[in-house]
Order: sequence, then C-alpha cells, then structure tokens
Amino acid sequence: MSLDSTAQTPLPMLPEHPYNKNEVADYVWRVFDCSNRDKTRRAQIEKRLVHYMERLPAWAQVLMFECRHSPIRIGSEKKLKLGTGVAGNANANSLQLDLVDNPEEDNSLEFEYYLSHEIAHNIDNIVG
Repeated sequence: MSLDSTAQTPLPMLPEHPYNKNEVADYVWRVFDCSNRDKTRRAQIEKRLVHYMERLPAWAQVLMFECRHSPIRIGSEKKLKLGTGVAGNANANSLQLDLVDNPEEDNSLEFEYYLSHEIAHNIDNIVG
C-alpha cells in the first residue's frame, strides 16, 4: 500500500479544466463586486480574479461555480468593515467572500494568497 498523497491523484471524472475562459470570465463578472472607484484598478483586480479562478483545481472550480452565487466583494478595509489588519473574511451564512485590496501595495501574489485562503474557507462552508 502506497502512502502517496491522495491530493495528487487526479479525479478521472473531471476534466483538468471543466470551464473555458469565457465561462470563467462570466462567473467572475456575475460575482465580482468591487468598491474601488478607479476603473483601471477595478479592471486589474477583476483580471487577477479571473486569472486565479482559471487555475483552481477542477473540483474547486465546480464547487465554486455551481454552489455559490453570492458576491466576492473587494474593497478597502473600512468599506468592508473588517477589523484592523484583517485581509479577508468568508461568511458561512451567506457564502460571501470579502477581500481587502490595498492599492498602495499592488502585490498580486499577496492578493492571490489571501484570495486562496478565503476560498478555502468558502469551500469548507459549501461542503459543510
């Protein structure tokens, strides 16, 4: 019996990418809610969100796309009413995700780290 991680075992019933680029962009367009008034900044954030969603594993994409229709809200800490130093929140009751965008620190890796963290909470809530 092998002790290899089952997380590395592909799910044969799901294609590697169950949604095409247009379907991913449409999903993000439906759930994206950004309070940033700068149109260029909003477009950058939306593009990063699409980029991230395209790279989710197939099972995570299916859970997110088929089971949640509440917003992914992105804005300032003040507008989202999150506590000091809190970068995101996954609401178990509404499946809503709130994520702080800090325009002073445009680090897409940091944004994607916090996004992945909140999406993991969201998937826990969906499955639970």
